[in-house]
Amino acid sequence: MTLQVVQKSVSALNMTDQCNNVVADYLSKSVRSWIESKTLKLPLRVNNTRFDLSFLPQRDSPDELATQLCTQYAKSEGGLTEENFNTDCVNPVVLHLAEVSEKWVADRTVTIPITINEKEFTVKFMPERENAAEMARRLCIERAEVIGGLTNENVVTNCIEPVAVYLQQQVEQWTLSKTLSVAVKVNNETFSVRFMPDRQTAVEMSRKLCVENAASIEGLTDANIMSQCVEPVAQYLQSQVDEWRK
Repeated sequence: MTLQVVQKSVSALNMTDQCNNVVADYLSKSVRSWIESKTLKLPLRVNNTRFDLSFLPQRDSPDELATQLCTQYAKSEGGLTEENFNTDCVNPVVLHLAEVSEKWVADRTVTIPITINEKEFTVKFMPERENAAEMARRLCIERAEVIGGLTNENVVTNCIEPVAVYLQQQVEQWTLSKTLSVAVKVNNETFSVRFMPDRQTAVEMSRKLCVENAASIEGLTDANIMSQCVEPVAQYLQSQVDEWRK
């Protein structure tokens, strides 16, 4: 009897460890995906030296990034002095980063005009950060006096719920307009690739497809996955992106 109890306890512990590992792996992937969705990857040249920047536009300061980059450049390449450090490097890099960051945020921001009780409003937000329900609640509560006719009893049914439904519909249409769907055939396997070219590159999607499906794609090995899958798929996806942008 004691032996059975011990065996059951060990089995339960093993199951718990397996569950914890699965959950930890899922959370780790989710966090990485969440960070990547908010990360801007930007190749940048200072004179003839290339830097690959990776930063969060809504968190990282262009001034700090530029100072770090120019300091790194000065150490590795030289040519910068105290007199020209700002004018020849920091200032132009700051301007470029600010422009790119502003465009990055704008590409991810949806602008939705909406009329409530014959009053016109404009809702702007980033669906990656805020959802339609949150924006509807904010609009209906903060602008309740302007909207008119709203009370604590009816604000949910008369404003928040219908506005949330409308905003979600607009977000879905907006997302669809920025999404490219492509059928890709690799050897004898056909895959459906959906991505937003403004956020993900053809190379990133190609690498993702080939690595995640390597086991099911006939003939792929570590030695040939780049030449037989990643590179040709990336080239094809890029051609589809170029056509889609026309």
